[in-house]
Amino acid sequence: RYEYERYIDGDSLDEFYVNNALTFALSKEFPLNEKFRFQAGTQAAISLTAEPASARFHEFDFWVGSRWRILTPLELQTFYILSLYYYPQGDTRTDVTNTVGAALTLEFTRWARLVATTSFSANNSTNSFFEYTVVNVGGILNLDFRF
Repeated sequence: RYEYERYIDGDSLDEFYVNNALTFALSKEFPLNEKFRFQAGTQAAISLTAEPASARFHEFDFWVGSRWRILTPLELQTFYILSLYYYPQGDTRTDVTNTVGAALTLEFTRWARLVATTSFSANNSTNSFFEYTVVNVGGILNLDFRF
């Protein structure tokens, strides 16, 4: 698919990043039984142009995950993602990010669910300035409207 990203400053509405990319993905879910599924996939996002050009990068993701229906309204999802980022402009840079995470979903009805999420990421880079670790914890109240 073709993706267009445009980020603007919230106060002045000035544009500070634009990216045009082609994204390719392939994934497969393997049901092991009625309650447990294993998932695997890969994705590549190739940046065609970006402004500023120094922020242009290509992203390659490889992931595995699982879905476990613990009880009828309760599901646990886990995942691991290996991401490679290549920045071709100027001083070329390569980042490798490892991410593990989980989401616990409680489904009230077909159109309402509550989700608790957490993830941990560690980024290693050929430029030590861009090395970091981060933990994310969050929650979602999801309401689906179908018509």
